[in-house]
Amino acid sequence: MKIGQIVLIGGIVWAATWSHAISQTAKLTTPTRAGVFAKLKVGQSVELYSNNAGITSIRIYDDPQQALQHNAKIIELAGDMIALETAAEGEGEDGPAIEYRFPVNAVHTVAHFRAK
Repeated sequence: MKIGQIVLIGGIVWAATWSHAISQTAKLTTPTRAGVFAKLKVGQSVELYSNNAGITSIRIYDDPQQALQHNAKIIELAGDMIALETAAEGEGEDGPAIEYRFPVNAVHTVAHFRAK
């Protein structure tokens, strides 16, 4: 085997190893939707709830009667934030829309109320 062939083979092996290492690193750094927003999806209707103590919750109801309390729609989801759109308070569905963007640490709970 000649030196040129050995260098070529070594270069191919190095490139394949480097490519594999980069793809594995990308898998580790790609944000996943595991965690507090895992069961939510864009376009889903939810209830945005906030109490006087500043506790912010997102609630989902399976029961159609309780689902009438849904007052917001998810317009964007990421591993570290959620964006919701809702009508201005007292304006009804045809009023101006308000977009809220919450970092994941600002949402205290995501509650899913399942039907019996």
